[in-house]
Amino acid sequence: MIDYLEICDQAHLMNFEGSSNKKPTKKEIIKAVSERGFTAKNIDIGYDHIQGFYRFGGDLSTIRQQRLSDSEDKSSTSKSSKGDF
Repeated sequence: MIDYLEICDQAHLMNFEGSSNKKPTKKEIIKAVSERGFTAKNIDIGYDHIQGFYRFGGDLSTIRQQRLSDSEDKSSTSKSSKGDF
């Protein structure tokens, strides 16, 4: 269960951070971020021993950006497999 999630979606800074009293799984974090229209990458989860809860964070991309990036990866892979450079 995620208690707090903050999304920073400015063009020059796409990231998220949050906290939870119980250790969240990466699946829970990905789901919470995707419900807000983003995809999560480079997820880091750690325990804050001073305040006594889990903190997590990572990088964002919009779902549309992710689809564009995936299609570019596929097209570059298909070109390189044919020997076209």
